[in-house]
Amino acid sequence: MIVWVASYPRSGNTMLRMMLHRVFGCKTYTKYYSPADPLSPNEEVREATGKAPLPAPWQECFGPMSRDRQIYFVKTHDPPEDGGKAIYLVRNGFAVIRSYQSYLRDFKAEEFSLDQIILGEPQFGSWGGHLDAWNPQERPNTLLLKYEDLIERPEQQIQKLSEFCAMAPKQGWVNEFEKFHAIEPKMFRKGHTSDPSADFSEQHKRLFCALHGDWMQKLRYWKQLSFAEDSQATLRAAIGDRLHALRISTQRNGSPALEKNTVAATKKRWWTMLRGDSSRVEA
Repeated sequence: MIVWVASYPRSGNTMLRMMLHRVFGCKTYTKYYSPADPLSPNEEVREATGKAPLPAPWQECFGPMSRDRQIYFVKTHDPPEDGGKAIYLVRNGFAVIRSYQSYLRDFKAEEFSLDQIILGEPQFGSWGGHLDAWNPQERPNTLLLKYEDLIERPEQQIQKLSEFCAMAPKQGWVNEFEKFHAIEPKMFRKGHTSDPSADFSEQHKRLFCALHGDWMQKLRYWKQLSFAEDSQATLRAAIGDRLHALRISTQRNGSPALEKNTVAATKKRWWTMLRGDSSRVEA
């Protein structure tokens, strides 16, 4: 049986997997590694996270793992692949977006602006789109945890994990973030402890609010929407700028038909979002 360890990138998935390993003695897998891929260059980090390599490519592992009586905890950033049990970890969207920007630059050598990440242009789409796909507050057989609670109230989260997975803790939890930050500072980054939006411009805050403010409210990161008065205009302006850049790119690198189809698809996607029907938008 697979228990998904699901999250948008940079939401604290590694810390959750550390907790599963340290407290419950569980190994965890990720669908994105092949048997030949290194799990971490540092042996101490590999041991602490409890990351185990897949015995074969993911496409070959999914079926057997799903049917097995043994529990396999599998990390995913993708939309749901089945209706199986899942632990969904969420983190304040502002913190996630800034951290994801740094991760893409440091580990993937990919430069994305904050606008692009807020709008969901990198792999895995947008923060709110990921939440739309999983809908962890209503999806059956799903345990919703907050990264902030892992940090501030770990014992309560351990109890939730124990009840959800029907597993008894084997030992206590010690957060060794500072230790691993010293070993791999780019992977174990230090974020804002109070207001993750503090270093965002007003324009980026408005854009984020327009696209993801509903989930910030649902998850109680905000009691009420901020910067909402002209947020739709900010969203439309950002989409217009991206469409213009897309037109230029396709004119240079593709055929007129490709340009027309690509721009039309992008317009349809964001028009649907502007109308508020986000459930129909693919992340």
